[in-house]
This record gives sequence, structure tokens and C-alpha cells, in this order.
Amino acid sequence: MRGAAGIFRILFWIVLVLVVAIQIVTMVSIQMNNANAVEAGQHDKVLSIVPLAAATVLMVAGAVLFEAVSKRRYIGLILCAVAGVVFFLYAFSIRDAFPVRVGSWGQDAGVSTARMIWRHMSPVLVPVLMLGAWLSERSAAKRQPISDKTGFDLSGGPLFR
Repeated sequence: MRGAAGIFRILFWIVLVLVVAIQIVTMVSIQMNNANAVEAGQHDKVLSIVPLAAATVLMVAGAVLFEAVSKRRYIGLILCAVAGVVFFLYAFSIRDAFPVRVGSWGQDAGVSTARMIWRHMSPVLVPVLMLGAWLSERSAAKRQPISDKTGFDLSGGPLFR
């Protein structure tokens, strides 16, 4: 079970790095689109990146807490789950703000359903993988036999070697 926990842990860090990279690119592109919308006088087309930035920071903080606090890993897991919900809800606003358009060059622009799922809903995988690591680790800890040497050794032998 410890091997499974290690695999889950490695996978969630890989997914987290990819998710953070995708979200940084998304924030930059939204800011560029916002600048173009403000120049054109279309202030209703401006999309806030504050929820996206907050969810990204929350997910990274949750992952760090998950690794740092070994006795209470559920705190990091809860933070990442909240960030995953924010990402999930924000993905729908991104899809509505950037509808799919087919250009004259034959390529589509905007956020389709498939793009929305793999780019903006993939952060939900991080808490799922963290949950797998946490449950595997707990299962392995419960299966580990309790050693016979618990408590104090009052046999009279040397305490240190």
C-alpha cells in the first residue's frame, strides 16, 4: 500500500505542476483579452482573474500542507478540494466568456467543451489523487503490526548503545 501511496503522490505532483502552468497561461491570456476589451470600450466583456489566481494559490498551498503536516493531511486535502470546486465553477464562466468560433482559416477559437474539461477542470484530479495517496497511506499504517517494544524498557540493560 505504501507503493500505491507513493505513486499517487508522484502523480498528484505531476498533475499539479501541469495545472499551475495551464492556469498561469490562462490568466495571462485572460488579461490580454481584458486589455483588448477595455481598449474597445467593451467593459462588459472583462473577466476577472481573481478567482482563478486565488484557486491556484489555494491548490498549491493545500499540496504543500498535505506534504508538510503528516498528522493532519486532511487539511491540505480539504483546501485542494475547495480549490477544485472553484476551478470547476470558473471553467463554466470561461466557456461562456469565450464561445467557440470557426475562423476563415479553418481553425476554431474559443473554449469548447473538450478544452474546458482538460484545461480548466483537470485541477479536480489533484484532490482525487491526494485522496488516493492519503487513503493508501492510512491503510498501510493500519496494516503495520504494532511492535512488542512499547512503553519503557525496565529490564536493567543499557538504554543507549
